[in-house]
Order: sequence, then C-alpha cells, then structure tokens
Amino acid sequence: MRAKGGLAPEGYDKYAFEPFAVTVDLAVLTVRAGELEVLLVERGQEPYAGRWALPG
Repeated sequence: MRAKGGLAPEGYDKYAFEPFAVTVDLAVLTVRAGELEVLLVERGQEPYAGRWALPG
C-alpha cells in the first residue's frame, strides 16, 4: 500500500512479512505437420541443470 506521493505509509514495517518470489512460465504451443508441439528450453543452471523446462 502506498501513501500519497508513492512512499510507504509512516510506520510500515517491510520486515513484518516473509519475502516471496514471483515467477512466470510460458507454454508456447504450435501445430506443425499436423502434430502439436511445445517450446522447451534446456536448463543451464541448477536446480535441474540439463533438464527440459518451459521457458520463463
């Protein structure tokens, strides 16, 4: 919640809640030669380095 001017309200404690992460994955689908295909990327870093995953 932001106070007027875009600043946090007085007394707001940003450490009162656990931090969280936001991620986004995409499912890119197409039909080629009558076959359904999905775009995958090979992970370059852990976790799961070398495994196939949705881009995102």
